[in-house]
Amino acid sequence: MKNNFIIYLGIILVVQPCLTAPVPKSVDFTSADDEQLNEHNKVYKQVLNNFIDFTMKISEQFLEFTMKIQEEINQNNDLPGKELPNRRHVKFAEDLANIKSSESEQTLLNMYRLTEDIVGAEREVSIKSLHSEEAENLIEKYKIREFMDTIRERYMEFYENVSNTIELYANELNESQRQDQQKLLDWNEDFSEIKDFPSKTNKFTLFFEFFKPCCDEE
Repeated sequence: MKNNFIIYLGIILVVQPCLTAPVPKSVDFTSADDEQLNEHNKVYKQVLNNFIDFTMKISEQFLEFTMKIQEEINQNNDLPGKELPNRRHVKFAEDLANIKSSESEQTLLNMYRLTEDIVGAEREVSIKSLHSEEAENLIEKYKIREFMDTIRERYMEFYENVSNTIELYANELNESQRQDQQKLLDWNEDFSEIKDFPSKTNKFTLFFEFFKPCCDEE
C-alpha cells in the first residue's frame, strides 16, 4: 500500500460542514407501546437518540482530526502532488451534515455509512503490513494510530452502555414480554460477549431491525 490511506485520513476529508446538533427527545414511558418491539419502544428510542448523539460527536472529532493532519501535511510538504478528494470521502462530510434528530431510515443509513468509514479507517491503520515505509512513518509522525485507538475505545464504551441499557430494560419486562422478546435478549447476550471492534459494530447495526426494519440502501 502506498500513500492512499494517508490521503484518505489526512487530506480527503477537508470540508467541515455546518452541523445541526440533535435535539434530545423525551421518552414517553406512559405509552402502551413502550415495551413492544416497534418504533415506539422506549429502549429503541433511547439507544437511537444516544447513537445519533454519539455518531455526531465522534464523526466531528474524526473530521476535525483529519483537517488538522491535512494542514500539517501541507505545511510540511510530506505528500507533494496529493490527490483531489474523491466521491466516497466527500460523501462522509455530506452524511455528517445531513444527520438530523429523527428516526428516519435515511438517518440510520447516514450513521451506518459514517460508522463504516471510521471502522474501516481504524482497521487499516492497525494493520502495519498494509503500509509502505513512507506511509508508516507518517502514521507514526502524526500519531494517527493513537488517535484511532482512542476512537475504538470510545465506540466500545458506547456499545457497553447499549448492553447495560438493554439489561435494565429486560429487568422491567414481565414473563410474557420476555418470551415475546427473547430474540432481542439473546442478541444482547451475544453482543455483550463480542470483543472485536468490527464484529461488534456489525452486530450492533442489527439492533434496530428488531423494532423498525430499515429499507435497503439504493
